[in-house]
This record gives sequence, C-alpha cells and structure tokens, in this order.
Amino acid sequence: MTRGAWHAECLPRQGLRSSFGHSVRLTREKLGLSQEDFAERANVHRTYISSIELGKVNVGIEVPNTLAAALGLGLSELVRRAVLQLFLTHTSGRHGHRKARFPLVGPNLLGRV
Repeated sequence: MTRGAWHAECLPRQGLRSSFGHSVRLTREKLGLSQEDFAERANVHRTYISSIELGKVNVGIEVPNTLAAALGLGLSELVRRAVLQLFLTHTSGRHGHRKARFPLVGPNLLGRV
C-alpha cells in the first residue's frame, strides 16, 4: 500500500456510517456549533443531524455534501475524516489488530477546521 492510499480491504465493512457520523459530530463540536445551529446552517432537521451523528441512518451523496459545506469543508475532506476515523478505530486494538500509535483526533489527522 502506498503512503496515503486507502484500500477497501483494510477497512471493516460495517462502521463507515458510524465513523461518518462521529466525524460530523467532532467537526461540529470543534466549530462550537450546537446541533440546532448546525441543522439550520445545513437546512436539515435537528433530529436528522442527531441520527446521522449516531450512525443510525444511511445518507445519500447530497446530504453529506450539504453537511460538509455547512462545516466549511469539501465533501472529500469530510469523507477522508470518516475513513480515517474508521481505520483508526479498526486498528486501535479491537479485533486483535495492532494498536494505533497516534491520537484519534488531532490536527495531524483531521486537518484544519
């Protein structure tokens, strides 16, 4: 695997929905936005934001794009953060995998907000 490349076989099939929601929540909180303020900014209902952040719903391509824009990110950056979150969760010692040697959240991993 080349540095920076992600391959589907390295990631668990389940969990991307949860990782995406977790990345949305972390970024929203880092910006100091409540779910209500974020929902208004993204023009979606607050309970839908909650369901996304909890990983309870599958979202199509339009909603993540809207959420990314409301967070001041491009869609690719928001998805990158979700995949990274999933990868780090997958390699953090669960399921007998090696433990990650870096923090789950930090400027070196999640980039700028």
